Amino acid sequence: MIDSPGSDVFVARPSSVELSGPNFHQYLTDFDSVLAAAHAGGTDLAYFQDSPADELFNATPVYATLSGVGFFREADHFDRVVVSSEKGGRDVANLFDSTGNDRLIASPVDATLSGDGFQYLAQGFARVNAYAIGGIDDATLFDSIGDDSFRAYPGSAELVGSGSELYARGFDSVIARALSGGEDQAWLHGSPSGNLLNATPTYVNLTGNGFYSEVDYFEKVIAYSQSQARDVANLYGSPRDDHLVATPDYAALTGDGFDLTAFGYSRVNAYAFGGQDEAWLYDSNTSDLYRAYPSYAEMFGNGFQNYAHGFSHVEAYSSAGGYDRAWFFDSPYDDKLIASARHIALSGNDFNNTGDLFAEAVAYSTLGGSDLARIGEIDLVLELVGDWLAE
Repeated sequence: MIDSPGSDVFVARPSSVELSGPNFHQYLTDFDSVLAAAHAGGTDLAYFQDSPADELFNATPVYATLSGVGFFREADHFDRVVVSSEKGGRDVANLFDSTGNDRLIASPVDATLSGDGFQYLAQGFARVNAYAIGGIDDATLFDSIGDDSFRAYPGSAELVGSGSELYARGFDSVIARALSGGEDQAWLHGSPSGNLLNATPTYVNLTGNGFYSEVDYFEKVIAYSQSQARDVANLYGSPRDDHLVATPDYAALTGDGFDLTAFGYSRVNAYAFGGQDEAWLYDSNTSDLYRAYPSYAEMFGNGFQNYAHGFSHVEAYSSAGGYDRAWFFDSPYDDKLIASARHIALSGNDFNNTGDLFAEAVAYSTLGGSDLARIGEIDLVLELVGDWLAE
């Protein structure tokens, strides 16, 4: 079937097809294989309809095909292609992009891949596979009303929910948005060549060489470094009470409605933005250093550095081994130091920093105020620097 120079419409069903345009209408029935070609001009549209059985839809910027039991339909060089999967069966749509810059927008309801001179829309498919082979391509995936799982790697991503599977391969940028409900989780994987993670209670993005992955409004997000480079993870808290647990291997920031975990990052920066926020910092099995200031604290050693800023209460533990040291710094106001056994704590206006099981500690009273020190029986090396007053 051949189009006219005008704008034509091709409708393909399993049992019949029709091609119509200005001043003509063609209708065919009971043909096993039908091909419609749009070469003559105009803005041409093609519509494919499924059967109750399983079908396969393949679409490229040049042609689109729908095949099933006993039929094959093809549309070549149509400007816009729409295919519906509404009559049953487990139908699969494969969408292939052009060598230019293309965009995928996909949800459990429909998926659209568009670029220069082409657009195809797949409606109601149980599985959609989208492939990007050239240009700078971006994909946005939307969740279902149920519980969904999103997994992203450099070069591939998938969003899977009840009755819906969305796959994006080769896209430079992939964004997944959880706006429809359910308890949604995401796993983000970095590249071997260096990664940067930025995570907040509402969105998380991971960037690296040639890829960008983002999730919005997922309740739980886990990000993996996958790199021997000096990768950085920035974790941002909420205005409410949040909790940070940071070890040499991972860091987790949790709060009301969100759970952020970063695995394998050599540096983690965690920021508190209000509420009564608490942080727990843990050592490695080699010698580490803990430094605690009124506004931030950090634990670092061989291959890791964990930084907690703005947390009102910070606890650090030297429990994994090595000869660990702790340095405590005062504020310009009145502060209080308490030391007993292998526990030491320095508290003041809006901060409370503690350390447990450290072999050695240094406490500084150098910024002013009337700082008090209560020293009991201790089982660590403790040095007091500055103008401490004995309590």
